[in-house]
Amino acid sequence: MSDYYVYIFSIDNIPFYVGSGRRRDEYTNPYRREWEHLKESKQPTDQQANKHKCAYLLKPHTFEVLSDDLTLNQARDLELELILKHKRICDGGTLTNIVVENLAHDTRRTPVFQFTTDGELLNKYTSIRQATQKTGILSSGIVGCCKGVNNSSGGFVWAYTNTFPGYTAPQEAWNKRSIDCYSLDGKLISTYSSGIEAARMTGVEVGGINKCVRCDGAHSGGYVWVEAGGEFKAPPQRRSGKPKRKIRQINMKTMKTIRTFDSLTEAVNETGFSGIGRCVLGYSKSSGGFHWEYAN
Repeated sequence: MSDYYVYIFSIDNIPFYVGSGRRRDEYTNPYRREWEHLKESKQPTDQQANKHKCAYLLKPHTFEVLSDDLTLNQARDLELELILKHKRICDGGTLTNIVVENLAHDTRRTPVFQFTTDGELLNKYTSIRQATQKTGILSSGIVGCCKGVNNSSGGFVWAYTNTFPGYTAPQEAWNKRSIDCYSLDGKLISTYSSGIEAARMTGVEVGGINKCVRCDGAHSGGYVWVEAGGEFKAPPQRRSGKPKRKIRQINMKTMKTIRTFDSLTEAVNETGFSGIGRCVLGYSKSSGGFHWEYAN
């Protein structure tokens, strides 16, 4: 978009700062960078280089827009040209500008090289944008590959230099590997070409199947799943729960045992008294007109 501009601050026609900005809407100050610089001068930062600019801004000065309706790259080029022309204070000039390198090195113009996964150089593009336009591959994928985040993008390897960075083939996905299906007692039932096919034929969720393949001895859906050709391992036996405790039903008047049940569940099911559990734990004295306690 052509909404960038280049400006210059001067005192007595001597420039002391060159910069670029982007126009805002027509209802606010279109050249907002002037206001931002003035605000910064009243609240200076601790950066030593900014103190020179802030000191100048506190003096009577002029703000002039040198060129308008520029693209970002055009604004950066003109800004760099003006800085090199008037020079910074550290270079014997009058400008208080700090960084010039960022203007000279625009990552959007950094050349990018396209390789095959075997290391053959295919193309060189002048920028990420050109590579995206020519190949149709997303710029985020190309940048990620150049920075080492991705192994490849669009089936190609990308780099900022003409040196092949290397390529490591990804492992085959679990849902594309052949899988053996065993019964819990170790009998081979069938072999499927993938986890997806196994899920479709047996009704077991593919996530559970793949998880079992990665964990030896695990089972899902009543089957043990092993990578094709792998060794069957029996699933571990489930640990038994807490040992059952017998419950005694006691007459409230005579305090004699009427009946002994093998478990709390049996006592509740046969008598229909839901408060037996609270009684044996001491939260209540009776349930259903009887006292209840553990026999052991």
